[in-house]
Amino acid sequence: MENKDDRDNDVGSEEVATTNTTKDTKSIDELDSLKEDKSIVVAVLDSGLNAKEEIFDDRLIEGKNFADDSEKTDDVNGHGTVMSRIILDSVNDVNSNNNIKIMPLKVLNDKGKGTTLSAYKGIKYAIEKNVDVINLSMSGIGHSKLLESAINDAVNHNIPVVVSAGNDNTVITD
Repeated sequence: MENKDDRDNDVGSEEVATTNTTKDTKSIDELDSLKEDKSIVVAVLDSGLNAKEEIFDDRLIEGKNFADDSEKTDDVNGHGTVMSRIILDSVNDVNSNNNIKIMPLKVLNDKGKGTTLSAYKGIKYAIEKNVDVINLSMSGIGHSKLLESAINDAVNHNIPVVVSAGNDNTVITD
């Protein structure tokens, strides 16, 4: 039987978007100064979010679940909650407005596993909702034309995409 992720990576080149190099994306500092009176929405594509933590009071935008058949974005795994907390803790020091909001998009299941397709759907949803920043703190194996297309689409909509490095806990040697 064909692996679902293999099908996801098998996208024809005509479907892959190209990055418009003439467009500039905004830095976090520019976003802060441009939106002093408005919220800055960060879509966190991860394992969900535990909304009961005090740091998230009045700091959440309704999210969506792309990982399973549930409507819930609850975080059993914990990784999405930690990433969201790090984002808010980091910006609280430089953002006196406290206008950063988190939109939890659950693309990883309760075991922290997901598919290329769930990540793709999460990115496309974030673009549709016109978020200000997309955060992807996950790792995967190989190259996905589908994810590349979605990320390029976000960049073409002037939405910075922040990604992690080294999430697989391996040491790279020469």
